[in-house]
Amino acid sequence: MRLTLLVLLLVAALLLVTVVAAVLLRGPVRRRWYAGTGLQEWTQRASELAWTDRLRLYRANNGGRAAPPRLAALAVQRGEVMLAVVDRTQQPRSVWRRLRVWLVLVYGLNAALAAVRVVSDGGPFAWVRLVGWMLAGALHLVQPLALRRTRHRIRTSVDLNRHALPEP
Repeated sequence: MRLTLLVLLLVAALLLVTVVAAVLLRGPVRRRWYAGTGLQEWTQRASELAWTDRLRLYRANNGGRAAPPRLAALAVQRGEVMLAVVDRTQQPRSVWRRLRVWLVLVYGLNAALAAVRVVSDGGPFAWVRLVGWMLAGALHLVQPLALRRTRHRIRTSVDLNRHALPEP
């Protein structure tokens, strides 16, 4: 009983340390990874907007549509920043690409282990674990296709909003 409680406390402490580290490191890591994309400037500019305008910009850019005319310039700015961010994550030496490869390997290994449990009568939830690990791996395998589609939609939105801008 005492050992179980001690293990639970240790797991809770490790989880708490992980969450605190993630919160503290999120800003510096994000600034380093996305330096030169304009994300920091856009984040500051977007914080001045009403949440409804931010939502309209998000929906226009991610849907491949034009934003309302008064937000067209901001939609172009946001779209170009998001294209730079997506391009940064797709570079050959990108941290995200390497992480995706490792995650697919981890999911494949866990799916193999779950399959062994299913075959060796691992209980009623063994099938659920197997399907879950297989789905997670499959989602990470199709993620580049989803990013390509998102990039196309953002590019379409930037072009539409650029044409909606008044001539200087």
